[in-house]
Amino acid sequence: MSLRVGEAAQAVGIGLTLLPTLYERGGFDGRPLQEAQERFATTPELIGRIISETRSAWAETPLLSVGLGLHSLRAVDLKTASDLLSAQTGPVHIHVAEQQKEVEECVAFVGARPVEYLLSQTDVDERWCLVHATHLSASEVAGMARSGAVAGLCPITEANLGDGLFPLAPYVNDGGRFGIGSDSNVLISPWEELRTLEYGQRLFTQTRCAALPAETLGSTGGWLYRQALDGGRRACGLESWGLVAGARADLCVLDEDLLPLPYLQDDAVLDAAIFGSRQPPVKDVLCGGQWRVRDGRHLNRDAVTAAFRRTVRILLDL
Repeated sequence: MSLRVGEAAQAVGIGLTLLPTLYERGGFDGRPLQEAQERFATTPELIGRIISETRSAWAETPLLSVGLGLHSLRAVDLKTASDLLSAQTGPVHIHVAEQQKEVEECVAFVGARPVEYLLSQTDVDERWCLVHATHLSASEVAGMARSGAVAGLCPITEANLGDGLFPLAPYVNDGGRFGIGSDSNVLISPWEELRTLEYGQRLFTQTRCAALPAETLGSTGGWLYRQALDGGRRACGLESWGLVAGARADLCVLDEDLLPLPYLQDDAVLDAAIFGSRQPPVKDVLCGGQWRVRDGRHLNRDAVTAAFRRTVRILLDL
C-alpha cells in the first residue's frame, strides 16, 4: 500500500512524505484494540520494514521521502517504539492532547499531561511534529516551543470536531513553530485552514491580528503563510524551501481575477487570498520543476477523476 501511495503521488506530481504509523493498543491502560480499530494495527517490526523498503525504493525520487508516525500516546507505548525512534532519521509525527478526555486519561494512567509526559520520556527535537496539541498548560507551551518541534495544527478539523483552540499567541511568543494540515479531510483548503486558525484566535482573544507575535506589525496573511510554509517544510523533513539554490522547484501562481481587488501588491495579495477569497485563488502549480496545474486544472484531471469515480463505485458495490 505504501508503494502504491508513492506511485500515485508521482503520477499526479505531489510531493509526499510518507509516515508509516505505529498503532498498537486501544488506550493508555494498554487495552487491546477494538474490532473497528484492528484494521489499523501495526507492530514496530512492520513499521520498520515499511520504512526501510520504501526508503530504498524511493532513493532516487526527489518527490518522495519517508518519516515515522506514532499514532498517539494512547495508542503507542513509547518503550516499544524506542528502537524505531533511535533508528529514524526523518521526521516523526504524533497526535497529542487533541481532546480533554485524552488529557484526563493520560493524567490518570501516567500521572502527567500528554505533552509534559512526551517531553519527559523522549528526546523531542526539530524532527518532531506534535499534531493538534490543543490542550496545553503554560509549562507545556514553553517546553514544546523550546524543543524546536513543530505544532501540526488542523483548524478545520479541530473546529469540525469541537476539539478546542490551540494556544497560538503564547506559543509563537515563546518562539514556537507551526504548520497546518487537514487530518479528517472534511475540507482540503490550506487557505481556509489559515483563515480558520486566525479567526478562531480572534474570537477567543477578542482582538484583531491575533496570530502576530507581540509588538509585531505588518500583514497577518503574509506572516501566517510564511510561518506555516516553514513549519510545513520542517514537518515534511525538507531541508529548504522557496526560490533558493538546493530547494525542490515548487511554486504556485495566484490568479489575480479571483482576488477581491485588482492591482494588489506584495503581502496584500496574501491577505486577500486568505481572508477575502471565496475559492482558492490558485492558477498554476509547479512541483519538482514540472507544471502540474495550469489555468486551475490539473493536467491529468479528467483521467484521474474518471478513475477515482470508477474505483469508488466498485468500493460501494453500486
